[in-house]
Amino acid sequence: MAFENLFIRTKRSVGGIELDSVLLEEHTGSVSLTKNPVEAGADITDHAIVQPDIINIQGVITDTPLGAAAIGQIINTVTNLFGTSNDSNLTRSQQAYAAFIELKNRAEPLEVETKLKTYSNMVITGVSTSQDKDSSRALFINLTLEEVILTESETLNLTESDVFGDVSKTATSVVDKGKQQVNAVSETVNSSILNTISGWF
Repeated sequence: MAFENLFIRTKRSVGGIELDSVLLEEHTGSVSLTKNPVEAGADITDHAIVQPDIINIQGVITDTPLGAAAIGQIINTVTNLFGTSNDSNLTRSQQAYAAFIELKNRAEPLEVETKLKTYSNMVITGVSTSQDKDSSRALFINLTLEEVILTESETLNLTESDVFGDVSKTATSVVDKGKQQVNAVSETVNSSILNTISGWF
């Protein structure tokens, strides 16, 4: 650890809960491509889907944090989630764990501050922790968060002419021409028959 890190703390928080220390951060971003052949010259972006970002954080929250401002931070967050608590026996690490479980169960989009970037619309999808004789005064927690990709929809009111166009301009008009052509053909045929019959006699 660099010497200056003892004096300059990078703020890292999940849903407003600041972590005293972060042991590991994993940032995963991926794009899924179609498995079907793509025509040469086609826009590849039409065949690619950006997957939600995933973060894995291994953090620590202790019962004896450094800095006076950190002492009441977890209590304030828990109070906002659950309301006023009358149980004064809960330690800071216990309150933090309860808050993370509540955030997971609510499945609401959160803001996550990491060293690399600040993420929005992240949901806690996994919470795990372990305790041993050396960690009784701290919470060592593993958090998995996944991005919720939000889209906006718009409703349009379409009329029949918007969908099919102006039918009056595209339809073919019907003209009644009678049976003139048929009559002319019929008269010609009748005349030919009469001429043939008269030639017999």
